[in-house]
Amino acid sequence: MNAYRAALRNLAKQFSLIRYEIVDVEDNPTPGDLIEIRTVVKQYDRPQFTALHLVVMEASLPFNTAGIYERYEQGFSGEALENIKHCGFPLARRLYTPHASLGRVHKDIRPTIEHLVCRDAF
Repeated sequence: MNAYRAALRNLAKQFSLIRYEIVDVEDNPTPGDLIEIRTVVKQYDRPQFTALHLVVMEASLPFNTAGIYERYEQGFSGEALENIKHCGFPLARRLYTPHASLGRVHKDIRPTIEHLVCRDAF
């Protein structure tokens, strides 16, 4: 873990503070009947997130645990499956959409927490 933290600290030196604007919140269905609630970043601000995503993902590769990602391969194909095999995450690299995850909830309770999402703020 210390080596991983050190690698991330070295990466942080390459990036300045990322300033961005959140323009909406969206629901992203995930396996297991979960809904990921996440922010939508203004289009103009997305390249900063993408650049950071790519370097963090590549720097993390030596620290990935072998065999941990096979359980996610089911139901994915093409580039998403290639991403799982490369880095363990289907929506990585070119499929990555800059966002901040607010959390995951079961699809059945998602409507009951709509008032917490604050869509009116955008």
